[in-house]
Parts: sequence; structure tokens; C-alpha cells
Amino acid sequence: MKKPQGFSLIELVVVIVILAILAAIAAPKFLDLHKDAKISVLQGLEGTVKSAVNISYAKAVINGYDKLESFAGFDKDGNTLTTCGLGESDSAKDKVCRVYGYPLAHEKGIIGSLAFEKGADYSILDIGTSCQDSDLWCVVIVSDKDDKLNNVVYVGVPHSVGIADDNGSINEESSCALKYKLANKDTANKTVDVMIDLLTEGG
Repeated sequence: MKKPQGFSLIELVVVIVILAILAAIAAPKFLDLHKDAKISVLQGLEGTVKSAVNISYAKAVINGYDKLESFAGFDKDGNTLTTCGLGESDSAKDKVCRVYGYPLAHEKGIIGSLAFEKGADYSILDIGTSCQDSDLWCVVIVSDKDDKLNNVVYVGVPHSVGIADDNGSINEESSCALKYKLANKDTANKTVDVMIDLLTEGG
């Protein structure tokens, strides 16, 4: 009776080579799926932001402040607060700052309009902070002190590169985030454009 023999060295090397080839093929596909999943999350957030914008504008139209260049809410006596900003009275009933009915790019604007705001599932970060170790949405607000209309809000996906840093400024080509801003304010027609972009190059 023949004694059972193990694999030869050549057979083991062949198996290892085959496994290495399979790993080399499968790893990039897995990484692509990982990135695709984050992009899908961003697309879901985009839908949520658009809904928040539409609801905010509809509310402004119903209440008659869609033509106000700046609206921050009402005080305890029901007077209109138009100092959209930042530091309005704590007695304001409506904390969403708006420009012609649309949420300002600010924590008290679009972030205050979003559903995840109530659950405190986000954190306000400095430019370039990674979301990789965070279970929270990463929010970066690039503020223009001279004209709040030029503010930009970036919302990064949890466990991603999030909002990438390029020497103290946003590197959109390496970010995985949603970008929100208002633009093209038309004072004569009392309108403003809402700009929502997905930055998907970061992972």
C-alpha cells in the first residue's frame, strides 16, 4: 500500500500564483464597489437636499417671505427677522436663514433644513479634516465674511476622504462630498440659483 503524499513544491507555487492573480483581479473590483457605495450614499443625500430646498421654498411662498432678500425667522412677537445670520434672536421661531426663499449655505441655512440635523448626526469640521474615522457626516462651511451669499457648504460621507485639503483650501478633485451654494442673485427679479454638485473623485 502506497503512503499518501503531500503536494509538491511546484503544485504549491502554482496554487499560490493562481490565488495571487485572483486577488489582484478581485481587489480593484471590491474597491470600485466600495467607492460606488459611497457615491450612492451621496446621491441619496442629494435627493434629501433637493427635497429640503423645495420644502423650504414652498414654506417661504406660503408664508410670503420668498421675496425677501434675507429672512431669518420671526421673533417672539411675530416680527420678521431679516438679519440672516448669524446671531439672530434666540426667540426666533424659524431658524432657517433664507435668500429669496432658499436656504443659505450655512449651518442655520441648508444644514438646518436637512433631516439629519435633528439627530445631530453631523459635525462641523475645518477644511481638510478626513471623515475616514468618523461615523458622522462631515460638514465644512467655507464662509465669505463680506457676502454670505458666497458661502459654500460641503457635506462629506462618513468613513470617506470627505473634504480634501489643498493647502488650506478645498480640493474638489480629491473630495467625496456634496457641494451646496447659492449663486446669481437677481435683486430686480428677487431670485437666486441653487447649485448642488456631487464631488465623487475622493474615496
